[in-house]
Amino acid sequence: MSPTALWLAGIFLAAPGPDEAELRSLRESRIETIATAISLETRSPEEAALVAATVWEESGRLRNDVQDGRRRGDKGKAICLGQVHAQRALPRAEWAATVGLDTASMRRCIAVVVRLYRVIGAKCDRRGDALEERLARRAAAYATGKSCRPAAWKGARPRARRALAWLRTAPSSAGACTAAEPCRFALR
Repeated sequence: MSPTALWLAGIFLAAPGPDEAELRSLRESRIETIATAISLETRSPEEAALVAATVWEESGRLRNDVQDGRRRGDKGKAICLGQVHAQRALPRAEWAATVGLDTASMRRCIAVVVRLYRVIGAKCDRRGDALEERLARRAAAYATGKSCRPAAWKGARPRARRALAWLRTAPSSAGACTAAEPCRFALR
């Protein structure tokens, strides 16, 4: 696994898991797959931290039944760890392919979450905003589907703070922030 995947797997394994019956070894293997997918699809530790915080929260702490499609959110309209909806930018066939416990399905799910965040970033990021504000604006737009204002979704700032807390634990080999090289959020 890459340094970024190892970092994220460590965060996920240390965080409280969902209350579901899943063998520890299977959960660990699935978490490694999720962490690897995030590391392959994202371009910076900042982006990886936001995507990780999003899928961890949206899926009820990486619930197995969310990723395999047995449990859906938003009255059955949202699937995969990122709880994404079929929409014009995400055709139904591509949307349906984001569900499953195999590596390819998980990677497609993460790729969709990353793609949505990049589109949101182009719309919501403002020059001069601190990293926490940019993360909160993106989280608000992801959750509401429209508004970049963190006040539009009460979970925007907590998600941004979680991503920042996780980001502070990133090893420098993952390309993380340091005093000499402050955080930069990759837009594209």
